[in-house]
Amino acid sequence: FLLGGIIPPAAGLGPFFGLPESVKYLVRRPEKHRQLVRTMRLMRPDLTIPDDARFLVPPPPAVGEGGLRPIFSGGLAPVTLLLWVCFATTLMANYFLNSCMPVLFEEMGVTPAQAALATSIYHFGGLAGGLLMSVLLDRFGFLAMGVLLVLGAPALLAIGIPGMPAWGLITLVTFAGFAVLGAQFGGNAAAGLIYPTDARGKGVGLAFAAGRIGSVLGPFIGAMMFGL
Repeated sequence: FLLGGIIPPAAGLGPFFGLPESVKYLVRRPEKHRQLVRTMRLMRPDLTIPDDARFLVPPPPAVGEGGLRPIFSGGLAPVTLLLWVCFATTLMANYFLNSCMPVLFEEMGVTPAQAALATSIYHFGGLAGGLLMSVLLDRFGFLAMGVLLVLGAPALLAIGIPGMPAWGLITLVTFAGFAVLGAQFGGNAAAGLIYPTDARGKGVGLAFAAGRIGSVLGPFIGAMMFGL
């Protein structure tokens, strides 16, 4: 608990001091012009960018285009809905597994030590999936998210097979974490990339809200399934 409470705030200090703002954000703030030029020179060392260079971006949405319209207009409606489904289902699967794996392992006769190992390795698999996703997104785009989800479904189904040996169970759980959490990392990146700058906060926030609905439903659905 100490490590879990100390490491995240410490890790957050790195981006706070070292991660540059979006260039589109900086363009809209004349007082940050020097920071904008410095960032652009780092991004495009092949260009000669003078200190007094002017940068232009599309104008912000007109007054009255607030609400949900920015994340549903311009062809974004199906993308937004699919993103919400991805967030809801991946977090539903994640929280379902986290809450139900101990019960499932006990029913399967797995020892407490093996159950603890399998549950821990699930998150190590997720870490590996997230790192791989950062590479796959650059090469294949958002298709990589769909592939991981398709590959993860059989692993999730197979976890509950009776008589599964411990090594097989640990392998399946690791791959399930790799696929489910890897796809969720991809969803986080997608939410920040597909929306225009002025609607990005709203788009990302609502996608995470949809995900939280799934995360709440996951344990309830799991309990109902166990009851059946």
